[in-house]
Amino acid sequence: MRRDAFSLKEFATELAGKVKVVKLNIGENRDFATQYGVPGVPVLAVFKGGEVADIYVGTGSLRSWISEALA
Repeated sequence: MRRDAFSLKEFATELAGKVKVVKLNIGENRDFATQYGVPGVPVLAVFKGGEVADIYVGTGSLRSWISEALA
């Protein structure tokens, strides 16, 4: 892994107590994908107050997207 590569595990550690990062297999949880309109994988969803605040599909600049979604 490149030194500057983004790691959700590292990001979760940095924000421990502020965010909860979970991994879900969409193939095994199709109801979730349908309920939240997951258009493809990989996908990340940010929830605030139990509601979807934003959904991100792809592998682009995750760190900036997550930071903005949490703001």
